[in-house]
Amino acid sequence: MTQHLKWTPQTCIGILKKITQTLKNGHPVYRCGRNFYTLRPPATDVKPCHLGQIALFWDGSYFFGLLVLWQLKRLGLPFAIITAEEIKQGKLKNYHILLVPGGWTNLKNEALGEEGRKAIKEFVAAGGNYLGICGGSGLALAEKDGLGLISCQRKKERKIANFYGKIHLVPMLSHPIWEGFSKKATFYVWWPGLFALPEFSDVQILATYGEITPDFFVTDLNVADLKKYDEIKKWETHYRLKISPENIKNQPAIIEGKFGKGKVILTYPHLDTPSNPWEALALFNLWQYLSPSTSGVGTNPVPPPLYPNPPQTVLHIARKLKKAMQEFMNFGKRHFLWYQVSPWMFRWRKGIRGFHYTSLYFLILEIEKYLKYYSFYVPLNTILPSLERLSLLLPSFLEKAKRLLLQERLYLNHPDLTLLKAPVEDITRLRQELFGHTPAFGGKLKEILTYVDKTLMPFLKLEGSLYEITSEIEK
Repeated sequence: MTQHLKWTPQTCIGILKKITQTLKNGHPVYRCGRNFYTLRPPATDVKPCHLGQIALFWDGSYFFGLLVLWQLKRLGLPFAIITAEEIKQGKLKNYHILLVPGGWTNLKNEALGEEGRKAIKEFVAAGGNYLGICGGSGLALAEKDGLGLISCQRKKERKIANFYGKIHLVPMLSHPIWEGFSKKATFYVWWPGLFALPEFSDVQILATYGEITPDFFVTDLNVADLKKYDEIKKWETHYRLKISPENIKNQPAIIEGKFGKGKVILTYPHLDTPSNPWEALALFNLWQYLSPSTSGVGTNPVPPPLYPNPPQTVLHIARKLKKAMQEFMNFGKRHFLWYQVSPWMFRWRKGIRGFHYTSLYFLILEIEKYLKYYSFYVPLNTILPSLERLSLLLPSFLEKAKRLLLQERLYLNHPDLTLLKAPVEDITRLRQELFGHTPAFGGKLKEILTYVDKTLMPFLKLEGSLYEITSEIEK
């Protein structure tokens, strides 16, 4: 008897998770487009599904790491968190796919060092597969700060300011990533770079950028509204930025290449945005494509051991951190500096470090959630020192950030207020103290994020152990 499961955008997560769980339970699953079959496939053109292991590279990813983590958990895909130190130790050999989330390339490089960079290249050359999302794509490029896994660079002259929101993609060839897709599908982009392919290249373009949707922004401007009610060129003159989305139309969005025996797939559109069924399907499709046909089936992991009741002081610190971050985000809302558009994203005004504050907010909320619900599975003495350090650093940072935000608020409409420029010295001085000298995470924030990672890591490792499969898998 055949059990038939059909994927739809409405049933997306439930269906894909059930399929993955069936494979993890040791039962075969067969597929034809959006149709999945368990037990015994019908007499149609079906192919077996596979069960490959994913290593999720954490260092330097922060909020974008959370997005990927949440997506992998929703789909039930087998994964483990892997750190730069573990990559240096050769632990990539236990996995089929290295998944690198978004985030600044320099932070990932700093964690990896030459030893870690070399280990990734050896992993892919030997037949491992690399899947980079946004900043994870940048890490793989043939740049000074890239791994050179693919003969492609970043486009130096972007001709458009930072953009984000939903956009249509145009598939350029028949590829497993598009199995079950509709022409109506849209993907989110979150402040991506652009690919610059050489004139003669063996890199395949899987998709280019198409038409924007009404939920597409450049800096803090909704582009569809500007096009309908005003002239974009006028806003470009005032903002001193390129805003027209025509500048990215037909540009490569998802590409694929080879490095040694391994596949390299790089996507600036995200595959991890919550509530987007098409991104979930694309990630599932790529998981299948990058998992070897010999990966077979596996078994579920053994539940982790339990530890004694956590001391109330630990939970108290976590609640105080959460409360401080919530009050800070409300401060920004009161001054019309940002607003929350979903449970997982804010939008903010031009010229302020909205992404930095948003990242810190969701990471702190994640700490409180883990300590509230999962503290029985982690020996808390391993995280108490970093948690206590966070309780000392965060309040001071947030107080100075409030002063900075009010100064930036005063100059919001000034064209010289950008992430790296300010019309007055006081803003520049405070920014450098809190964030460093680049758009990335530096200064006091970088120190805080170091302790955030140390606090989260035992829980992240726990998450991975619950989703990994325990069978031995050969490449």
